[in-house]
Amino acid sequence: LRQATKATPRRWFMIISLMLLFFVTLPFFLAGHWWSLLLLPQLAWVTIANYWHDGLHFSLSTDWRINAFLPYLFPWLSSPLMWYHQHVIGHHAYTNIDHKDPDLAHAPQLLREHNSIKWKRSHVHQGNWARILFVWSIGVGLGLQILNDLKTNLKLTYNNAVPFARPTKSRMVAHLLGRLFYMCSLFVWPF
Repeated sequence: LRQATKATPRRWFMIISLMLLFFVTLPFFLAGHWWSLLLLPQLAWVTIANYWHDGLHFSLSTDWRINAFLPYLFPWLSSPLMWYHQHVIGHHAYTNIDHKDPDLAHAPQLLREHNSIKWKRSHVHQGNWARILFVWSIGVGLGLQILNDLKTNLKLTYNNAVPFARPTKSRMVAHLLGRLFYMCSLFVWPF
């Protein structure tokens, strides 16, 4: 039963292979090879989707420390600390329940994804491709990753739905270093 609920050796091989492919492709991306511009983001997404989510649900390894550590290798999807609150604690405990599921109100000023969000004039064109691209590129990259993180730490609640306990100093230092790495690797270093 224990092995049935955790990653098999075959799955671990796949995850490690994807990570290695990502890191092997990275120097070509940095050197400006055009093909890597297409391949690297795909590898990053497939790699993250295959271990990050499962690790943060503590369903990848039988050792909780491995599950807790691995998501920090690829911190570009979200802060693991914020993900625990937003997805694991908030969304899974209160899936689609008004004012309790934080997924229902990520960007209510831009998108109305649930009836619990009061309709605004800005929602008229939310199906427009320009709006969708804006939300998924800028809104997620800066809004969900940085602004939501900042609001959560200041208000001690995630998206006004999930209580957030103030982290220990060491956890906060690790969290801030991870966010600094995220910002530098995506918004400073490439430019």
